[in-house]
Amino acid sequence: MSYQNRYDLDIVDGNVSLYTILSALNKELFSDLFEAVDEFGCPNAWLDWDFEEDMKVLSRTYPNVVFQVTVIGELHDDIWRQYFKNGKSYRVDGNIVFPRYDKELLVNA
Repeated sequence: MSYQNRYDLDIVDGNVSLYTILSALNKELFSDLFEAVDEFGCPNAWLDWDFEEDMKVLSRTYPNVVFQVTVIGELHDDIWRQYFKNGKSYRVDGNIVFPRYDKELLVNA
């Protein structure tokens, strides 16, 4: 069994809705994308999807839209985002940060 992730697709900049874009796509051509996310970009299932090529094609089709894919892996600290615009992309790793201890927040149990 391969390592699996959950994918969440959003638009962070652009004048068209994600629902409109996904509704217009050829579901056979983008079958892996539709296995990973629903028509609103929400995660469908845990899977191993090589999404970069699909997203580069999609972002070239909508060159004025910035797409964001949030990926959450099976391991608790495996979270990152990748942004796509007009066939270009970059990735940022997420950081889990806990606030410092604050005695003022303590309540009776």
